[in-house]
Amino acid sequence: MSIGVGVPLGNFDPQLSAYLRELARKAVDGSTEDFRVLKHKLANIANATSISGTASETDFSITHTLSRHLYQPGRIFKLEQHGLYTTNTPGTSTGYRFRIKLNASNFIVFTNKAGITDASNVPWSIEATIVVRSIGTSGILVGHGNLIFNTSAGVATVEAARGPATTVNTESTTEIALTTSVQMDDTDGQCDLIDSIFYASDF
Repeated sequence: MSIGVGVPLGNFDPQLSAYLRELARKAVDGSTEDFRVLKHKLANIANATSISGTASETDFSITHTLSRHLYQPGRIFKLEQHGLYTTNTPGTSTGYRFRIKLNASNFIVFTNKAGITDASNVPWSIEATIVVRSIGTSGILVGHGNLIFNTSAGVATVEAARGPATTVNTESTTEIALTTSVQMDDTDGQCDLIDSIFYASDF
């Protein structure tokens, strides 16, 4: 039976409708037992809390979780993030440092980037890929990412960075928090995370 796009589930057998709704719910929380047919996609529905200039590393308020139900050898997790930075008059931008972290540990680390002086709402973006090499109490994750950052008017600098092989207990019921942090030397500036999209591959 084909299901047309936009046709209410209520038009079909109630038991089938209930099954499809439950499958859709489990597709995004990772709790379904049949991993092979699902693609997980999650995105934020509100901007992260703005981070004002600080010499301290600060996590954005948006976090994605990797639960044990999502791990399988060869599975790929992708993270896409887009945001803006502002250097307010008479601010000078001497550095923005972005890090992707697993729980509190650095995973993919980008080098310092000097922004545009006295600029507003300059875009930046990060794309990262995490690969599950193995699972178990000593499972292995590897990853890499690209940062696109405007370091002068009209010029986007691209940096590729690689994370080390990281040991993770994929059998633990404790979920791993996937977060991004920024550290700014520009005490007059601001950094915002607008969109954060998380994907997990099919099998």
